[in-house]
Amino acid sequence: MRSQDGFTMPGTIIFLLFLTSFFVYETNMLLTDKNFYMEIEQKFLVEELINRAIADIKVDLQKTERDGTFFFQYEKGEASGKYRFEDDTVFISLQCEIKQKNFYMVSFRYRKKDEKIFDWIEG
Repeated sequence: MRSQDGFTMPGTIIFLLFLTSFFVYETNMLLTDKNFYMEIEQKFLVEELINRAIADIKVDLQKTERDGTFFFQYEKGEASGKYRFEDDTVFISLQCEIKQKNFYMVSFRYRKKDEKIFDWIEG
């Protein structure tokens, strides 16, 4: 046997430490990316829910001329809120909740005569 003066064992340990560090780094990046994509997916779901709720509110307001509440159930969540008539506009407060219990609240004014949304306030 050749004499390697003890180089193999420390070299192997250093290599394994680098390899383990790389795997820990990649695992951390994978989990961070997974959380990021889950959060973005939830935001898209909430946005889709808001758009569907606004479309349903517009249809509902064509039938109603007085203050009231609404509740819409969808396969990905639900939307609820109330509307209050003020002169030629309607003040609407909307709360959307997706199945993962993520809430989003928005208030806005809607002008029925030209079907315009304005004064959009989030939160």
